[in-house]
Amino acid sequence: LAYWLNAYNGWALYGVAAKYAENPDYDVESDGWLLFTTPFIEVAGLTLSPNDIEHGILRGWADQPYADETVAERARQWNEELWGGEAPDARLHMGLNCASWSCPNVPPGAFQGERIDAQLDALAVVFVDNPGKGAGPNGISTLFSWFGDDFTATFGSAEEFVATYRTEGLD
Repeated sequence: LAYWLNAYNGWALYGVAAKYAENPDYDVESDGWLLFTTPFIEVAGLTLSPNDIEHGILRGWADQPYADETVAERARQWNEELWGGEAPDARLHMGLNCASWSCPNVPPGAFQGERIDAQLDALAVVFVDNPGKGAGPNGISTLFSWFGDDFTATFGSAEEFVATYRTEGLD
């Protein structure tokens, strides 16, 4: 899990920085999110997109559009190795940064396998405690609706996730 989170974040940040160097007005949304759908990440002789990592390998999303069947099959294998057929841990969303203000912050360092649970827990607290990002008087992040099924599978609901990690609970 640490490997894939680091790969996603590293390549997403690299891609945004490269695009920004070409055009200081660049933003991922106006580009149609091509940064995330275009395969450019070399792993084990395959070329993956950030979405292949996030939605295919990490989340096991059946509708992820892969470049070809070889990539699709290997992504399914990696997902199985990660989760053993179980639902993915929704905390993975706390470790991914999509180059958007609404995303959880870029982690302060690389994920480490032996510390991944503590790192994801800490990032979850930081995210849901931020009233402008995770949860506050104006509601909760759209991340919880985009990936609601992931939070329901792991925590029972997005509300339970927020209650678990927000310092002030649901107040």
